[in-house]
Amino acid sequence: MVELTGDTLGELHQELNFKAAEIFKNNANFDDIKSLEEKSDVDQLFKIEVASKYKNMDYMLKILKGGDSLYISRALKCVWMYDDEYSHIINPEYLHSEVFHHMSLKMKTKMINSIAFHIRNPDRAAVFSLYCKNKRMKQQALKFFIFTSESFKMDLINEDCYYLSKHGYPELFIGNSFALAEAFISTDHYIIQKERFVNDLSYLYNVDENKYLDFVEKHVDPEHAFVLFGCRLSKSVITKHKDRVLLNPVLYVKKIKRHILLRYINIEDAKLFIIRLFPRHAGTFWNHNYYNHLSYLFKFIPRNETYQLLKKAFNLAYGDVPFEMQYKFYYHEYYHFMTQDEKESWALAHLKENKEILGSNNDYIWYKFVSFGHAFQPIKKLIMITPDTDLRNKMIMVLVDTVRNKNDLEALIKYYHNRHNNENIDTKKIFLSAIIEKNNVFELDEACWDVFNKLLYSIEVYTVGFGGVNSYRLICVLYNIIHKIEMHSILITYIDSYMDVSQLKRYSNKLKPKEWDSVYDYLIPYYLKKFKYSIKWDQHHTIENKNTYARYLIKLYECFNKTKEDIPNDVLLFVKSNYSSLKYEKFIQDPVQEVEKIRTTEIETKITPYRLETITEGCLMRLLKKDKQTIMELMPEIQSCIGKREFRLTTFLRKISVYFPLGLADAFLSLFEDCLCESSENYDEWQITKSAIYGIFCLGDVNSMQRLLTENVPEEPKIDHSKIDRKLLVIQEAVCRFACYSRLPVPQEAILSYIKGDYVHFCLPMFNRYLSNLPLPLCLKFIESILNAPLSVQKHGIRLAFKAFSAENLKRLISDVWSRTKNVSLRMLIYKALFDKIINSDESIQDDLFEVIKSFTLTLHDEDQQDVFNLLVSHEMPERFKGDYLQAAWESVKKLRDDKTKNIAIRINVIKDIEIHIEEMDRDYVKRELIDVHTHNMFHFRGIRDNPTEIMTSYNNCLWNVAAKYIVASKNETEIEKSLELLQFILQELHKHWDYFYRQTYTVLRHSYDFVQKLKEKTELNSYKYSKYNVLIFERVLQCLVELTPQSEIYMLTIDLKLYIIAKRIIVNNKVDEVLAEDRKRVSEQVTKELVSFFDDLKTNNILLSTFYNSFLEVVSETFIKMSMVLKTTGNLLLAMVANELIKLKETDNTLLALSLMPLNLSTNYANEIAEFKSIGSNIIKEVKDIKNFEIQSLYYNKFIVNGFQRRFE
Repeated sequence: MVELTGDTLGELHQELNFKAAEIFKNNANFDDIKSLEEKSDVDQLFKIEVASKYKNMDYMLKILKGGDSLYISRALKCVWMYDDEYSHIINPEYLHSEVFHHMSLKMKTKMINSIAFHIRNPDRAAVFSLYCKNKRMKQQALKFFIFTSESFKMDLINEDCYYLSKHGYPELFIGNSFALAEAFISTDHYIIQKERFVNDLSYLYNVDENKYLDFVEKHVDPEHAFVLFGCRLSKSVITKHKDRVLLNPVLYVKKIKRHILLRYINIEDAKLFIIRLFPRHAGTFWNHNYYNHLSYLFKFIPRNETYQLLKKAFNLAYGDVPFEMQYKFYYHEYYHFMTQDEKESWALAHLKENKEILGSNNDYIWYKFVSFGHAFQPIKKLIMITPDTDLRNKMIMVLVDTVRNKNDLEALIKYYHNRHNNENIDTKKIFLSAIIEKNNVFELDEACWDVFNKLLYSIEVYTVGFGGVNSYRLICVLYNIIHKIEMHSILITYIDSYMDVSQLKRYSNKLKPKEWDSVYDYLIPYYLKKFKYSIKWDQHHTIENKNTYARYLIKLYECFNKTKEDIPNDVLLFVKSNYSSLKYEKFIQDPVQEVEKIRTTEIETKITPYRLETITEGCLMRLLKKDKQTIMELMPEIQSCIGKREFRLTTFLRKISVYFPLGLADAFLSLFEDCLCESSENYDEWQITKSAIYGIFCLGDVNSMQRLLTENVPEEPKIDHSKIDRKLLVIQEAVCRFACYSRLPVPQEAILSYIKGDYVHFCLPMFNRYLSNLPLPLCLKFIESILNAPLSVQKHGIRLAFKAFSAENLKRLISDVWSRTKNVSLRMLIYKALFDKIINSDESIQDDLFEVIKSFTLTLHDEDQQDVFNLLVSHEMPERFKGDYLQAAWESVKKLRDDKTKNIAIRINVIKDIEIHIEEMDRDYVKRELIDVHTHNMFHFRGIRDNPTEIMTSYNNCLWNVAAKYIVASKNETEIEKSLELLQFILQELHKHWDYFYRQTYTVLRHSYDFVQKLKEKTELNSYKYSKYNVLIFERVLQCLVELTPQSEIYMLTIDLKLYIIAKRIIVNNKVDEVLAEDRKRVSEQVTKELVSFFDDLKTNNILLSTFYNSFLEVVSETFIKMSMVLKTTGNLLLAMVANELIKLKETDNTLLALSLMPLNLSTNYANEIAEFKSIGSNIIKEVKDIKNFEIQSLYYNKFIVNGFQRRFE
């Protein structure tokens, strides 16, 4: 129909487009063109292109329903289809009912992605978004969601923000809307990473600068900010909104890039930042080195102003709190910013206070900050009374730090010589090194030098053989040169053989220019003379000697900043003649010589000849667009690459099969067939065989593929590796793996002969690819064909059926298989796949399939695998099914054998889940099938008296929990009546066995107390803590116990229950979302009223027993602290307010109770609560002090003073 004459891929594309445009230009009848016979893929692509020109939607729908991925992909590129004009077709309802069921899963997803890429109408985008969401296509739904209206986005954010939080780029759907940004960040899903999210929305700064900065300030915690602005944003903020930065530096200094911040601030800005960036608490300031932390800001501050700025900022932040007198001031070395006079005054102040803040016996350290005159005598006295040698030496080093002038230095040296000359050599070395480093010893006069020299003598500077003192010998040499003193023989030897000339530079800054020149004038002539007269008994030793002095001279010239021109000619001549020995001395290296040296020592290498680009798929694609003839010439090289694992031709083969079917495609098909024929059984050639078969399926026609399939059909399902031809097995494996890559599906009858026995695992890639790529009708046909196969194949068919079958067909299939099979592996596969299908489908499919899984659940038995039973308690089952699902689960697991621990554990898990979801359950069923059966076993068969195993104890405990939860979860009058009847029955039956004991333990009595405790725990759950029926429940508990038991046996239990009832009554009457001060006051008044009334009742009935007073107080405190947690207030604050109300009643008993209940401290971070607590405590103490009662005063003194000996509330 269409003949293309182009030689390259680009030319063919252009020609095809040109011919289609020509047809449209000539206004040809499309029906005539449509009726023409198609002889190749190009013909069909041509029709699609022409149909696109005519915007023929009917033909496009035909292509989309045709199932061919090549044609569908081309049709989806027709962007006009997505216009609003065709919304009656390109909409979820029409596509779902008319198009999608003809397409493969891959093409369906591709079409939805293409629609998402082109549609911009908010209403259409919203419809598609909801469709994809309902179909559990989350990624596609989020693509559409980007282009929906702001109101739609807002609704979805409020309804299901967790769903949106899965989107990797939320800023895409937020767009330029601050309202959406605010709504999204206000959800619970970005609490941890709020700042990163705020930073991702930095583009909003270009929308409205002030709104974005307000957004940042609202949602970024200044104390913990860590994500920096970008460079442009940082510059804009610091230049355009500097007032914001100055008002909130804690936030912006951390957000703006540092180098940009420093570029646009001045000294005054830096001072303001430093002051406002001080931590809130002084403890935080001292725990970190604040100066080091903000050193980049302190660089703006002159050093002489740093200390005063720090002190000013400290006082502004923390008020009248010691700054320089704090011991961490010393450890952070802030004293470096003080002037010398400030340091001395500061150190003397510490010495005067004598608080030893630096540690015991460490006050001598302060003397290093004062003058030598102030420190010398005190340190001498301390040294005289200090026996510790190390400590004495540290004190002496402090004296070294105090030296300010020549006189101080001379006095210290003379003192050390007179008093410490007998110290060990290492100690004296430390002292001498400190003197040399911190002072200029070259200025010492003759008398002082003599003393200093004596110290040098004492460390063996002038002793032959001591090499560890050469650094001191250099000092001696320099001093002797400067002061024209004759050299000691040891120093001459040192100059000749051991002198390190490079160390001279260290002392150049301590010498005057004339002195430095005198050193030069002494050493250069000396070494020149040595060089000139270095003559030994043989030439070799003479050269070595000259080398030594030549090296000395070179380093000296370099040290004194001379040039090569200053070196004498005879030395230069020797250096050039002996260059190999001195070539590493950079001072004499000649760049020209270096280049020449590189040239002479360079190894000549052969020039690598130019070679062609390595053959890859990318290389072949480029050649396909330029010259296909070159590809034909490269066929031998391509053949050699086929066996390489990394060599791929997928895209290349797809292109030539469509656009070069008679040339390149035939050549490559012949190449692959030749490779298949020539391949051997060698392992190295297996990859060649597999690649060849892959190529045949990509390029071959129906006949060639049919021939390949029929020639290699496995004869037996079982592979006999000892007899089978290895090449044949490799071919069969490759056929199983690659037959699915044929664009036109191979005949199913032919491929089914490979899906059997040991060959099934070779076919696994085929199953998945067919599921994804086959048009749905063909896919269903393929799945149905393997469902009728043996079990090893059938289970793969079932897995595929769950992905492709409709709910109705799936129900029919799996119900039939489930009823027939006893294979536990297959049952597990079906059950798990069905469960996953339910949780991942839309509600209509869930409704269809739930009854199936419910029926399967009822037929579970002991042999089924644990993974199946684990699904019975999965939280993923939709909540609307949870009650019925758990009911079916219990019906199933209660039939399991009782003699297996595994089965008991399964029941326990189901019972626990029933307790959790009891509100979704049928209450009558729970009572009848669990609670009544359990109580019957416990009481009628006297199971309560048994001593069960550990797992049965856990089982019984779970059933008691269900009973307690059943009672507490009552929602109306009818339910509470039944619950109270059950409660009364349980308590009465338990009481009948109270006297039973086992191993000296009253087990039933303990069960009774435990059951009451379970009721308490359930009423404190969030769902029931405000229930009005809680009071009725515990009133009935109390009534039963009082009627059944003598009061003496349950005295404290009745006290506990009565207080608990009071607490529950107050909770029901004071349900609030946020507790304010007036709410706390109202609650405290109610508690006080009830407590006093309760106390009076006990006294009236003469049952307020003093023996139990402490226990009574513990119960009161514990009860009302728990109540305060429900009411969202601080427990100790509530007790304090109750105590305050009791004090107001003035009676002695009330006052004693108030003092007993009053807490001593309050753990909270709210300053207003702390202030209120202190005020109440102060008021109570004031009132109590005025009461003239011995018992009250004794209790007050013992609790508030003797207890810890602290002054409280005063």
